[in-house]
Amino acid sequence: MAFGNQPVRQAPAGDAYFQNIPLNDTGMVQFFYHSPSSKLPIRDVLNEQGGGSITEPHIECGAHNYWHSYCQDRVRSFAGSDKKYLFLMTTCNSRELARHYKKRSIVGYIEKTDTGKNLQNVNGMNVQFVKGKARLYSFDDAFPFPINIPTKNMSREETGTILYHFNKCDDILDDCIQEIIRLDKDNCTCMRVGKGKTCMFRDECRRWNRL
Repeated sequence: MAFGNQPVRQAPAGDAYFQNIPLNDTGMVQFFYHSPSSKLPIRDVLNEQGGGSITEPHIECGAHNYWHSYCQDRVRSFAGSDKKYLFLMTTCNSRELARHYKKRSIVGYIEKTDTGKNLQNVNGMNVQFVKGKARLYSFDDAFPFPINIPTKNMSREETGTILYHFNKCDDILDDCIQEIIRLDKDNCTCMRVGKGKTCMFRDECRRWNRL
């Protein structure tokens, strides 16, 4: 895990130029909708909560706001800031996890390395995404976050506390991607299948290479 002042690359899609931006050990918390059909902390790919088949966070390639601009203003703010960590927060909606059901927690994060613009975004908008190294953890290992807000800036001290907590836990990102593949049989949240779009990160996408 990189910790300290590291640069982040910034460029629109299709542009080879990246600008180095110094980053600080601070972060931002961002909410996403959990899949009620899964005991793992994955997004609601089956539209069980009525918000559509959720594509973000797009953990398959370590991105957020990549295919759909659910929270454009917040992600744009994070992308242009010197904050390094986008903490992923959700409310557990699996009734099988009685101890965690309806409780809110941070279940992982994206360590920012790139920002850019996806001109093929499903909204038809020129929106900004964040990309980096994604890590996810089980609800048993999640960091409790009972504050009922969709987003929050985190200080260096708060960021360090969360990272220290997860340092002792197992990263289950691969298990979560397998779960997305299992549930999203029609690939509603993968833009490579039957949608006439090209994913710029397909060569490194852990889902793409398993389908």
